[in-house]
Amino acid sequence: MNKSKQITWYVVADYFAASISWFLFFIYRKTYIEPLKFGHNIELEFSERFFFGLLFLPAIWIVFYILLGIYRNPYRKSRLKEFGQTALQSFIGVFIIFFALL
Repeated sequence: MNKSKQITWYVVADYFAASISWFLFFIYRKTYIEPLKFGHNIELEFSERFFFGLLFLPAIWIVFYILLGIYRNPYRKSRLKEFGQTALQSFIGVFIIFFALL
């Protein structure tokens, strides 16, 4: 498999992973967090805000990772170093998205 095709697979996999994470977070929030906050069960409905987040937030992560150079030379990286960088970059991304959405 050539390099550009492999990078495309990485981007697609990251997009789906971020989409699945958003989906699971949304269900967790509606099932556990909001009932504690409001004192009653919240109906789990998939509104347009859910679908907007499902499309938009993973795209933000992909752009963020592209800007940081995650997809540049994926074959010449140490796995341990890559894990540390991904954890740090994910923390920074979550921090930015958290304050942007507030």
